[in-house]
Amino acid sequence: GAPEHLCGVQTGSVGLSASSVWARLFGRHEVCIIMVGLDAAGKTTVLYRLKLGDAVTTVPTIGFNVEKLEYKNILFTVWDLGGQDKSRRIWQHYYQNTDALIFVVDSSDRDRIEEANEELIDLKRKSGRTVKSLSGMKKKLSSLTTKAKFLEEEIKERKAMLDKSQKDFDKVVEEKEAARKEHKKLRTQSRVTSEMPQVVDYVSQKAEEYELEAQKRNWERKVEIAETAAKRVRAALRNGTMLPPGS
Repeated sequence: GAPEHLCGVQTGSVGLSASSVWARLFGRHEVCIIMVGLDAAGKTTVLYRLKLGDAVTTVPTIGFNVEKLEYKNILFTVWDLGGQDKSRRIWQHYYQNTDALIFVVDSSDRDRIEEANEELIDLKRKSGRTVKSLSGMKKKLSSLTTKAKFLEEEIKERKAMLDKSQKDFDKVVEEKEAARKEHKKLRTQSRVTSEMPQVVDYVSQKAEEYELEAQKRNWERKVEIAETAAKRVRAALRNGTMLPPGS
């Protein structure tokens, strides 16, 4: 059930506590914040990062944690409520007399984004004051899910393209080496032939040499193009600047 006192205000009562009255008379304001979210979303980590200014090792919250944080003349009482299934059933008992509600989401836990959305919808239904902010958060969560799926597919496509470019490059290098060896072989053969070959043989050999030279230049150009393309793809993937067409 709900705690007997929440943030200096007695739950279920219209009266203010003595500490709250004293604070208001002398210019000190108390703000009550409830922090909820799925289990392992990082609520306790956020709470103690705010309290201590540093990350601490935490354990799953059973029930709740509560800390007071002071900033200038404002005293924040922050309730970190457990996010397990059983704990979620009593969240609604803490909403009364609160000034703000924080819903913590682990953006890296894409498998449970939809579960977080469902909890947000339920929270909207039970706490009317949070409707606008929660609607915006739900849209952001849906957008995050869509973007994460898109990026995952895009990474797969870019990796496949890089693998294909690498295979094409390797093939060009192999064919270039084969052409080089064949050219060397023919040149060696041409040196050991008769110094006065018949005219027909001489013309035929020269034609073959010219053709091999042309093939060699053609493959060298292909290798240069493939090397340039591969470098461009690797650099874009490494820097994360390669975008899908039309984006």
